[in-house]
Order: sequence, then structure tokens, then C-alpha cells
Amino acid sequence: MARLMSDDNFVEGMLSEGGGVGPKLPPPPLTSSPSDVIELQVTVPVMVHRDARPADVLAALLAAAATAADTAEARLVHNGITLDPECPVATAGVSSGAGVQLTQCNDADPPPELNRARDRLRDIYVLHLGALKESLGPKFIEKEDTAVQLRERTERLEAVSSQLSSLDGTAYPCSPEDSRNFLTKMQHDLRELERQRAIQETEFWLAVERYRISQRRAVRRSAMEAQRKSEAFAALLEAQPSEALARLAETVESAVNTGPLEPRSEVTVPYGGAFVQAVVDAPASTLGGATATASPSSADEWTVLVETEVTTIDRPYSRGFSNPATFHRTQVYANQPPLRQPDPGPTAAALATETGRDLGIDPLTTSDPEYLAELMAKADAVHPLLCRDLVRAVSAAGLMANGKVSVLPGPPKRPARIAQKAAGKYNGDFARVLDFARVTLACVDVETIAEAFRAVISIPEFRVLRAKNRLHPAHDPAASAGYRDVLVNLEHTATGVICEVQLTLREFLLAKRDGGHAVYQVLRLIGRLEPGSNEHQGDGRQPDTLTRLADGAFAKWDGSGTSAEVVTTRLVPALQSPHCFLRVLVLNAVAGLRSLQDEMLTEAVLAQLAPSLEVLEARVCGAAGSIPVGLRCCTRLTRLHLGFNRLSEEIPGWIGDLKRLRYLHLGGNCLTGSIPGALLNLTQLRELRLYSNRLERELPQDIGRLRLLTHLELHDNLLSGAIPASIGDLTELRELFLSENTLSGQIPGSIGRLSKLTDLYLYTNELTGNIPREVGQLAAATAIDLSENQLTGSIPEEFGLLERLGSLMLEKNRLSGEVPSSLGGLRWLAKLQVQGNQLSVPVPTAIRERGTVVEE
Repeated sequence: MARLMSDDNFVEGMLSEGGGVGPKLPPPPLTSSPSDVIELQVTVPVMVHRDARPADVLAALLAAAATAADTAEARLVHNGITLDPECPVATAGVSSGAGVQLTQCNDADPPPELNRARDRLRDIYVLHLGALKESLGPKFIEKEDTAVQLRERTERLEAVSSQLSSLDGTAYPCSPEDSRNFLTKMQHDLRELERQRAIQETEFWLAVERYRISQRRAVRRSAMEAQRKSEAFAALLEAQPSEALARLAETVESAVNTGPLEPRSEVTVPYGGAFVQAVVDAPASTLGGATATASPSSADEWTVLVETEVTTIDRPYSRGFSNPATFHRTQVYANQPPLRQPDPGPTAAALATETGRDLGIDPLTTSDPEYLAELMAKADAVHPLLCRDLVRAVSAAGLMANGKVSVLPGPPKRPARIAQKAAGKYNGDFARVLDFARVTLACVDVETIAEAFRAVISIPEFRVLRAKNRLHPAHDPAASAGYRDVLVNLEHTATGVICEVQLTLREFLLAKRDGGHAVYQVLRLIGRLEPGSNEHQGDGRQPDTLTRLADGAFAKWDGSGTSAEVVTTRLVPALQSPHCFLRVLVLNAVAGLRSLQDEMLTEAVLAQLAPSLEVLEARVCGAAGSIPVGLRCCTRLTRLHLGFNRLSEEIPGWIGDLKRLRYLHLGGNCLTGSIPGALLNLTQLRELRLYSNRLERELPQDIGRLRLLTHLELHDNLLSGAIPASIGDLTELRELFLSENTLSGQIPGSIGRLSKLTDLYLYTNELTGNIPREVGQLAAATAIDLSENQLTGSIPEEFGLLERLGSLMLEKNRLSGEVPSSLGGLRWLAKLQVQGNQLSVPVPTAIRERGTVVEE
């Protein structure tokens, strides 16, 4: 082996009698200089005789290196002087390690972008391997170099063992002494390789353990600080005027959510205080068993089917797109394919050619370092243009002269971070990284953010590809450790490079710089922010899982199906750890649990989780007792589901202190008493399910205060009295279930104001009087059931206005007259029940001819 060394690189040749080919190395690092000298590292095959002169070796090596590098010629340079291979200085370099440079002879100077790309590629090669190792941290514990060395030593060990087992003295024309010596050497090599592999395995597992210990320490140190920062960011958002946030949302949405939507395509909508998945209502949809044509309600209004959770005693849990809702087009976010940077261009191809790559055999991809170097070089050129245009646009809007906006160029993203992000999130695809060129606009208030956003999207040299309003109250900031902004991705029209502009409040930026970003970096490195790595599903019996829970490594814990013994003896102590900060705790179907409050949701557990807990589910556990009193401290809860247990006693008044609740499910229990008036303080409530209990007395007269309510399910209780007229104030209501109670009095006419109501169930009560004609205003209704009451009068003609009606149940009342012929025009009506009344004439034939199932 002869090695000719330069300062940083080497050219290596295999010297043997028959020649040979060196191992395939990764593409070499490049450097550029004013004289266009490219130093590169190559492995080349040469064929020289073992007795060849040093000058011959050097000449063969240079010729082979020039061929491998695809250069016009190769020259030996010493102290800037080109030497002849025959000179003494050159021949001495074969053994002493003189510098070798390959000079590419080009007549024209390369373009500036190519030089920038060469510089970037050099940095990438220096940092790329280390960045990849760093990126493996939270997802892959093993270190890449350790694993590679271990594999190589194993392969060598297997090769030597194979040779050793196949030795046969008769096959080799050598003396017995030489044979014994050779055998002894092979056995020695075998033992040495086994020793090295054992050492390597020990080092590997020590490294694994060191990583786990470091991770535990990092989690413990950062979990509490992360919770504080998250609360600080949340407090800053709550301090902003809600009207200003609503106007900002309208500004951003009107800019990005435009154009028609494809039927049955998946979209995202703000629903129930969060962004949820939905599908656009199909042109041909089935409602109530009949086929109908659905289209946008108008040019600006679209009907979508929202992803809905269904919970009943017989079917504990199911999901599906079944809840129709109407949104303005600007509120519907079409799910776009992932944005990508431009494909590899000529600069990346030139870099690959310089490193001796055959693009015909091994074409460039967006995961290659040459592509990354080209992309970084382009971003280096685009970044100052973006800063210049932003300053001009914001100044033209009058936002910089009075200090309302500060333009803060972001530093160039380091290759190490790019490689880590690409490997950890995009499977090594550099084209998915969009923040090579980034700028932050720090604004004094929300109104200024809206003005600055309008200025940003008006820059002619950049095209808006996407905008995310992460200041929207429905946005979940968990992935950014509570930090919020308006993020805009712009495409430079000349180069296709995608840039990133963040518009945020100065208070958010100060909180981020005051330790917030450092905490975010630690959490990101250990995987605490990644949905896949900070969630656990299972009973916790896996090794070290409960220890990690106690250390704060998880944000979501789903222990459904865990036995009561494991919960009480192992899970509860972990949940009480001072480092445990769960956002989501799901403990459904815990078998053998006697009491939620005493055995699982203890005051100590809830006190520890209170600062962070947002979702709590403990349904179908069969546990008795009262609603856990420790919940009164969990003021961050947005979802509480304790259904299908055996909870008794009254609903406590402190439930009204959980003002962030959007979903409350206490159905399927044995709760008594009345519906507390404090429940009306939950003005953010979207879904209230208290069915199948023993609740009594009247409905709260001010129930209309829950104006955001979409689902009200109070059926199967002992409620009495009249339906409050304020029920008509629940204009967002889609499902109203008051059946199987003892409600009396008339159906209030205000019910006609529920224009979004799809399901109205009032059966099996003691309602009297006429059916109000205002029912004809329930334009979205698909199912109405008023059966088994004491209703009188005639069936209103206005039922014929309900074009979406699929079923109408009126049996077992005291209705008189005739069935309105207008019902014959309801093409979706699949079922009509009117038996048990005092109707004077049969159901019109036109209704039967439409295929409607009629029971009279």
C-alpha cells in the first residue's frame, strides 16, 4: 500500500503484483481556490510490478487518479510548483507523503454558484457524518460508526473462520513447517478478531446505556421547564384580543383558502375548538337511505363531513366522517401534497461529475450531498433578496418607520441541523426541508401581524405556496413546545427555492429567546415533541417504560385494558412523579377497578398532572364512587370522558371551574340530582353528554348560554318540566337528544332557529300542544322523532320544506287531520311512522310511490 498525503486529503493506490481495486469510498470533499485547483480524495486501481521504481509508481498513480477524477490531466504540485514525476522531490514523495493535487484544466472560470456549491459541499462532508449520527439519537440508539465497525469485524471473523475450516495441507505445495506457521497465524487472527468484536459489543452497549442515562437526565431537567414555557406562551395568547385574532384568521384564510374543492377530498376545518379532519360532501351522497345530489350551498359555502367519534354502551368507540357541517370556503383547508424544493440542477450534476460519479449508472437524487450543496448555494443567493424585498414591502406599508415591525434575518441553517432534520422527519430527503432561507418579522400586536402578512404576500418576486396561522386558537402548539406564529412559505419565482417567513409577536420572540428555544431544542433532540416517540400505548409492562413515564418522556399515555393491579401498584406511582407532565391520559376498560377516585385518579395523581393535562378518558371501567374531586385542579382540561362507569352522587358544582372544557361525557353512569347551574359557565363547551343517568328536575332555563354547543344528549334520565325557550339560542347545535324523560309542556317555537340541527329526538316524554310550524326552518334536519308524546293538532305542512329529511316519527300521539301531501316531495324521506294517532285519511299514495316505508 502506498499513500501520498496532502494536507487534508489523500490519494491511495493498491500496489501489488497483479494490481487491485481499493474499497469504494464516499464521494470526496472538494475545495476551490482562485487557481481552480481541486483537491480530492479518490481510491484508484493501479497495476505495477513490485520492483517498480518510485517514479513509475507515481506516474501510474497520477494517471489512474486523473482517469478516476475525469480530469484532463493530473499533476504533482509541491509548494505551488508542478513537478515532473522523475524529479527527486517527487520520487521521495512516494514514501514521505508529499502533497498531491489534481488540477482540472478548464479554459473558462466556473460560474459563481458552482464555487459556492463547492464550498458548501466541503462543509457538508466535514459535518455530514456527525450530523447523521446526531440525528439518530431519539429514533435509533445505536451509533452509526460503532454499528459499521461491528459489522465489518463480524464479516472478517466469518471470512477467517471459513478459511480456517477449509485448510488442507495437501492442497498447498509448502513445507509442513510453513503450513503449521500459517495455521497458527490464522488461529491467532481468529482469536484476535473474536476479542476485538467482544470489545466492540461491550463498547456498543455501554454507549447505548450512556445515551439512555443522558436522555433520562435531559428529560427530567427539561420537562418542568418546558411546561412553564408552554404555560407562558398560552398566557401570552390569551392576553390577545379575541377580535384581533379572529380578523387575523380571516386575513390568512382568505389569502390561502380559495378555489373549488374536489368532492370526497380530505380537508381540515376548525371544529369544536380544534382543527379536525373532514371530507368534502360528495356530489352523490346517501342520506336517509336515498340518493341525492349535494353541491356547495353557495359559491362561498361548502358542506363537509367532519370526523366524528361515536360513543354508546353497545358500541364504545368508533370514528368516521358522518357529521355534516357547513363552512365558508376560507375556513376549509385543502390537504396539499408536501412542498418540495426544486429538483437537482446542473450545479449538482457538475459536482457529481467532479467527484467521478457516473450519472448514467448512479443518477442524482434529492438525498445526495451534491444536491444539498446546490440547494444551499441557491439559498445563499436568494436569502439577501428575500430580506431586501421584505424590508421594501413592510416599509411601503408604513410598518417600519414607526417601529411596529422588525425584520430579523435568520442565520443560515447549518448542514448538521439540515441533515438531522432530513433524516429524522423526511427519511433523508433534503428537498422536504423548506427553511434554508428564513426571516422573522417581529410585530408589536396581532393587528400588525395581519398588516405585515398582507405586505408579505404582495411581493411580486415571491409566490405564496402555503400559510399556517399557528396563532389560531384552534391550533395545537404541542409540536413547537407552545410557541406560535404565522408561518408563510414563499417560492422564489426565478430559482424555485422555497423560503420561510415567520410573523410573530415580540413577546413570543422574547419568551423564545429567554430559554424557550433552548428547551425546545432539548425536547426535539430527545424526541419529546415527536408524535411517534412521545406517545405510549399498552399496559406499561415493557422494560423501562414506566421509568420513562416517571421521567417525563411521554406526552400521551394510553393504558386502555390495563389490569387494576398494574394501575394501582405500578402506574399510579409513576404518574405521581414530579417530572411527569402528560397532556393526554387514556385509561379505558381497566378491569377490576372499584373506584376511580381511590385507586386510579387520586388527588395526588391529578395534582401532579393538573398543569399539563388536557385530555382525560377513563370510560367503561365499571368503577363506582363519585366524580374524582382532584379534577377541580385540572383547569387545562379540554376533554373529559368518564362515561359507562357506575359513578353516583351529584355532579359537583366545581365542574364549572373547568372553563376550557370542550367535550364533557358523563353518560352511562348513576349520577343523581339536577344539572348544576355552574355547568353553564363552560362557555367553550361543544359536546355535552349526560344521558343514561338518574338526573332529575328541570333543564336550566339559561341553557342557551352554551352558544358553541353542537351536541346535547340528555336522554334516558328523569328530567321534567318544559323545554326552555333559550334552547333556540344554541344556533350551532347539530344533535338534540331529550327523549326518554318526563318533559312536559309545548315544544318551543324557538327551536326553529336551530338551522344546523340534523337530529331531533324528543320521543317518550309528556309533551303537549301543537307541533310548532317553525319546524319547517330546520333546513339541515335528517331525522325527527316526536313519537310517544301527547301532541295534538294537525301535522304541519312545513315538514315538506325539509329537503334533507330521511325519517319522520310521529306515532303514538293525538294528532288529527291528514298527512300533508307536501311530504310527497321529500325525495330523501325513507321512513314515515304515523300510527297510533287520530288521522282521518290514509297516507297519500304519492308518498308510498316514492318508496317511503310507511307505518300507519
